[in-house]
Amino acid sequence: MKTERIAHKINAPETKKARAYYMLSSLYEVTVFSFLTLFLAECRANLGWEDWMSSLSLFLPPFTASVSIFFSSFFVGHHTDNLKAMRVLTLSSFFLLVAFSLCGLLLPPNGSEGGVNLILYFVLVIGSALLMGSHWSFLSFQISNVGDINHAEKTRFGQVYLFVPLISMAIAPVAGFLSNSLFHHYRGYLFLFLVASPLLLLEFAGTFFFHSYDPKLFHDEDDEKTSYRRLFSNRKYCLYLLVCVLLVSTLWASDAMASGYWASLESADEEGNAFNGIAYGFYLAFSYLLEFIIVYFNTRIGFGKRTVFSVNLGLGVLTLSSLGFGLLSYFFRLPPQKGLFLVLSVTALHGGKGAANGLYYSSNLSLIHHLVGPKLRRKAVFLAPCLYQLINAFLQLAYPFMGENHFIGFFSMAGFAFVGFVLSWFLDGPLLHQSLGAGPSLSPQGEDALNQESED
Repeated sequence: MKTERIAHKINAPETKKARAYYMLSSLYEVTVFSFLTLFLAECRANLGWEDWMSSLSLFLPPFTASVSIFFSSFFVGHHTDNLKAMRVLTLSSFFLLVAFSLCGLLLPPNGSEGGVNLILYFVLVIGSALLMGSHWSFLSFQISNVGDINHAEKTRFGQVYLFVPLISMAIAPVAGFLSNSLFHHYRGYLFLFLVASPLLLLEFAGTFFFHSYDPKLFHDEDDEKTSYRRLFSNRKYCLYLLVCVLLVSTLWASDAMASGYWASLESADEEGNAFNGIAYGFYLAFSYLLEFIIVYFNTRIGFGKRTVFSVNLGLGVLTLSSLGFGLLSYFFRLPPQKGLFLVLSVTALHGGKGAANGLYYSSNLSLIHHLVGPKLRRKAVFLAPCLYQLINAFLQLAYPFMGENHFIGFFSMAGFAFVGFVLSWFLDGPLLHQSLGAGPSLSPQGEDALNQESED
């Protein structure tokens, strides 16, 4: 008990640092990746891309993210090594984002004979894919480190993530305004990405402010060589993976489909259309507001006694949201006559995505910790996003071929979410307010190291 008390007292500032750093990284995420799907949708709507080109533009970003996460998982190590990996990824992403944005702004939209500019196409699609891959690898390393901090300080991930949706909600309308300030259509989003690029340099600098834990604090030397075979031998974790894939892949695929639906409404009637970048910023802000409310109450009070109930509820909300989008896109496939009504309806339904996201993030890390323990957790953190991004890639591959029939995709996502909802009731989760420090204990070396840090 003495060790637990001292650990909480001495190392508590690391949770505060992690919270501040997460808020900083969220600024980059909301200004770039929240608009990336709409950016690609704008490209598909305005650059004359054929179906296969549109399909590839949807497939490559999540597929590259999956591949990048998989290979990054073999480099995950202790706290200090993860910070080094995060520095490499932020600097690489900075140079990539600047080059990507400038090339996209300077290249003409049409080819020599007025056709599709294939050079511009590959710059935009491959650049988006590489940015997505580096970002998701970065997030996985970041979550792995937050897990170590939570475990040392007897805190929960929700305490770190709490204000991220609030920051995202505040910045989303500003980002939407910037995307419509100097340039229009896809170039407006490229300008936004260029303006946001210095945030990556701030993320790079922020990694130097973290306390470096002793590598033996959480993991013995043999545990650093953990294979995926050990994770797949855990049946409960395999069920979690299946539920997680159904939840998050559906969440992301539905989000991309909603952006595509938004872009189709925007291009349907250019004059006086309420569907634009500024409105999209408020569309995102409402989703982030609901996400913040969910994370706040789930972290402080909880919607149920166990974390697994958050997963149950998230899948239920996602099912209803996708079903609502399906009905809306079925009845409003023509140029909108009531732009404001549709904007409000789409925004309200998209709020379900924010609610489901908040329920997932406020319980996910605690659930993984409960199922596999602290020693296998860092590998497990990489496996889930690797799989759901892979599934997400193939789900989106067929989406452009639906044409104006967006409702087919939404109804399919509602079905997938409902299957996940049924399966999630067979999961066994820890108490909602159980910290990551509870349950499996530190290694013997970790106890000694933590006491030594306290004495120092």
